[in-house]
Amino acid sequence: MIALLQTSAIFLSGLRSFVFAACLYLMFLAFAPRTLGFSPTGSDFSITFPRLAFPLLALSLLIYALSKDRERFLSIGPLLRSPFMIVLILLGAHRIIGTAYNGVPLVYALESILFSVIVLAVFYLVASPMLFRAVNLVLLAVIAILVVLIPLELALQQPLHHFVADPALVRLELLETRTLNRGYRIQGGFDNSLKLAEFLLYCIPFALFRANGSARQYAGWLMLAAIMGIGLLTASRGFMIFSVITIASFYVFLSWTSLSRAARSTITVLVIPLFLLVGIGGGVFIEEMIQQASGIRFDQVADSRARSLYSRALQFQQVFDTVSQSPVFGSGMLQNVTRTLFNISNIDNYYLRTLLESGWPGFVLLLLSLGLLLRQFMSYRPDPADQAERAFFALCCSLTVAFACSKIFLSMPTNNQLFFALVGLLLGLKAYSQREAAEHARSVDA
Repeated sequence: MIALLQTSAIFLSGLRSFVFAACLYLMFLAFAPRTLGFSPTGSDFSITFPRLAFPLLALSLLIYALSKDRERFLSIGPLLRSPFMIVLILLGAHRIIGTAYNGVPLVYALESILFSVIVLAVFYLVASPMLFRAVNLVLLAVIAILVVLIPLELALQQPLHHFVADPALVRLELLETRTLNRGYRIQGGFDNSLKLAEFLLYCIPFALFRANGSARQYAGWLMLAAIMGIGLLTASRGFMIFSVITIASFYVFLSWTSLSRAARSTITVLVIPLFLLVGIGGGVFIEEMIQQASGIRFDQVADSRARSLYSRALQFQQVFDTVSQSPVFGSGMLQNVTRTLFNISNIDNYYLRTLLESGWPGFVLLLLSLGLLLRQFMSYRPDPADQAERAFFALCCSLTVAFACSKIFLSMPTNNQLFFALVGLLLGLKAYSQREAAEHARSVDA
């Protein structure tokens, strides 16, 4: 019922103001029930809030565009011609072909297109400074709401979605928490703590942008402090490591224009080992401080191998063995890999999952798409004297870094739609500014 109300609010508000509807959509992504309680196919595929809300959001945009001034929307042509978008579309097409080749239902392959290419295109079309400011406020509001709700969750020692999800699933989660003997890990409105940690990683560049590129810098620093505090309560090692990497990358990109060509070349060559050294070192240091202060051991589990390097190495071995049987198309897009493929015990890595489901071509296309996106963002030329432009440049690049890092510790594409919506907005905002500059130049010439 809650998800239906959320979806209805998005669709109806979209008929009057798409900016408001888009902001509602992004906010509800952080507080959406996992399911509406029924599956039309009788399978594991259920009608979740994003699966219902985004098509209606796109429909409201179409109706809005037909009834309002269509010239205010950006042209989709430059986006479709960009190498990043071409590779992203090829990745989606390969997933569909590979899934059909394996005789697997196409629903999840089509969903991967919907929540990447289509989400990105929609937010690109409607990008504007007003929407960018609104999205910044939405992310700030989400963090503020979490700050209020987290103490309640800690007091109840139960996930916040307990009241809207299947009670049997919640009981299973609590049982797993007690079995692993790791203490309670906050989840916010998400299904598990890792998905919340990933969401927080995407918020860090926006907090830093607010702290370095806006007039009200204090709000950005408070937002960042809240993000780090909530992230530590998720007890996610991935967040501890990659939050440091994301923050470090933001400040590297913030000072990028002031660096010499030799310094840029050196950083480009050393970027991966440098960020890993800073991130892992910082993450381990923070983790050790918390463990000494609280007495909680994050690696304390019933089966010591479950979180060990042995388990991680085993995942690679199992995936490589499986992919060797179908290196071109993989196993097809699946909802639950470990339940469908009995020779796979677990997957904690999105890149590994892409290799398993889409074969080597899909794996290469994913890495290539991220590289091309970062290259497209780095092609921006901010004015070295303009702090806001430099902060925006750092926001774009560090958001890509945050996504690339988060997929190392989380295999599910849960927050992909948020990332691609933000990417579409940032790409569109740059195109919007270029269009405004061109129109201004023409008016001056006239």
